Amino acid sequence: MFKKIIVVLILLLAGLFGFYKYKTEYALEEILDISEGNHRVRICMRGEPEFPFGSVNARIMIYEDSKKKESYDVEVLNDGKNLSEDNFTVAFEKDRISITVKGEEMDDKEYTYYFR
Repeated sequence: MFKKIIVVLILLLAGLFGFYKYKTEYALEEILDISEGNHRVRICMRGEPEFPFGSVNARIMIYEDSKKKESYDVEVLNDGKNLSEDNFTVAFEKDRISITVKGEEMDDKEYTYYFR
């Protein structure tokens, strides 16, 4: 009986640790979802900012006709804060999509996806 209780406690702790790890490093929280014509840009915060004043990761996904065409994983130096729409500028142009990533502790970084 004692061994079963120990096994259950170990499994419970492993499950809690796994959930914590997923939430802080892998879970995607949508920040921005914008589309124009048959193109769509979806930006999500991945995990949580590094404690106490570290960077935060984001994933930029570009869709064309509802199919994912490109994905970028970016690191944003934002003084340990969560991301918001203010950290991203999306511009749909004639032949491309330009996405600018802005953080409080970094120079702006631009990503460009050219239509094929």
